Amino acid sequence: MADAKKPKLGDDDTTLFDQLFLELVDELSRDGLANSQTTDAFQWMKKCDAISNINSFEYQQQSLEYNVPGGKRNRGLSVIATARLLVAPRELSDEDVKRALMLGWCVEFLQAFFLVADDIMDDSVTRRGQPCWFRKPEIGTIAINDSFMIESCFYKLLKNNFRDQPYYADLLDIFHDTTFDTEIGQTLDLITAPSYVDFSRFSIE
Repeated sequence: MADAKKPKLGDDDTTLFDQLFLELVDELSRDGLANSQTTDAFQWMKKCDAISNINSFEYQQQSLEYNVPGGKRNRGLSVIATARLLVAPRELSDEDVKRALMLGWCVEFLQAFFLVADDIMDDSVTRRGQPCWFRKPEIGTIAINDSFMIESCFYKLLKNNFRDQPYYADLLDIFHDTTFDTEIGQTLDLITAPSYVDFSRFSIE
């Protein structure tokens, strides 16, 4: 017998989740593109892979699209699945569903921020079946700042869409604590690489 307590997705949750992503990208870039002083930076963030073609620059691949989606989405979809587990269907409004989906994408943005930076530190070659972002010739070390931009994006989404909610400060705490704990873990990972290990600290005992 299936566990009745196991989080389950609604029939349309995965589709709604995927559809929401481009809406969030538009939201993130809207203000920046309207400001002449920041237009270039937001164009870079939104459509980073510029190529010259027929006397103009066509933006072929968006940086956010390249780095944020593409994974299994387990982390992001677990948010709406958990909301459906904890809240009775009759009490879960359409707005609640959208907020849960949006919060799920914030988790995916957080993960993407970690992955872009991790690939640089590990000198990785591929991620999710494609070249790591920093490996693209036109990107290089700019990927470091791109990872910071991805991190800033989910805080902007939280501010825009959750600031009026009583749990807003709790959300910020969770994201800050998760970031800190992950970075501590990353430090341990890096300093235990073969070139950094001090074997004199270890013994048979």
